[in-house]
Amino acid sequence: MFIIPWGPRPPLLPSQQQQLAEEEERRKRPHEKHHIFPRAFKLWFTRQGVDIEKFTMLLEVEKHRSIHRGERGGPWNAAWDRFIQENPRATKEEIYRHAGQLIYEFELLGPVVPYWRQPIRPMPPGY
Repeated sequence: MFIIPWGPRPPLLPSQQQQLAEEEERRKRPHEKHHIFPRAFKLWFTRQGVDIEKFTMLLEVEKHRSIHRGERGGPWNAAWDRFIQENPRATKEEIYRHAGQLIYEFELLGPVVPYWRQPIRPMPPGY
């Protein structure tokens, strides 16, 4: 039997209230757009049929800078450079699959949107 609770919601536990407050603070932090397919390799992606401007994520500034910190675009660009060197004739499907793997490995979270789209403010919980 499925029961719909029509009455008032029980109050949140202190731990739930704290979690919501922390999430609200995280949502207020500055964000910037991250190209999933680095601009440094735009020519290669274009030749493979991938429009890099259609695939960006809104990341917290610190997270975005941490994945690009270092020489030649940091570990994010280095991972793409390795992929390109090892797969010079990669298909769009292989490229998209690798992008998904990198998003997972780098623990990025957020909607994928075109570069020209205005970001959603405030970001939904979890972003």
